[in-house]
Amino acid sequence: MAKTRIQKIEDIESQMAQMKHDRDRLIAEQKAADRKARDHRVCQRGGYIESVLPEVITFTFEQFKEFIRKTLTTEFAKRELAKIAVQSAEPSEANAPIAVKPVAQGVDANGAVAVSPEKK
Repeated sequence: MAKTRIQKIEDIESQMAQMKHDRDRLIAEQKAADRKARDHRVCQRGGYIESVLPEVITFTFEQFKEFIRKTLTTEFAKRELAKIAVQSAEPSEANAPIAVKPVAQGVDANGAVAVSPEKK
């Protein structure tokens, strides 16, 4: 038995809803992976600072911020940072932005399903 147009539209809408769900799940997984990578990077770098300058372990957060601000905003620090930035001009994959595109025609960038009215 052949499907009616309405049944075909319902099937397509069901497929689109499943694709949207899959897209949302993949985006959530990527965000979780990005957070995990950032957390690891922050802990690794903070741990390195504490290993090189163990005195900062006893600092309050405000004291630590002030120390970092005073030491990293000097002209010497800015020149060194610029040198290193030039050496690593290519962005790493971990920091590259992720482009998210609609998965199917009729799905907008927010994942909303747009169904055009059936022509008679």
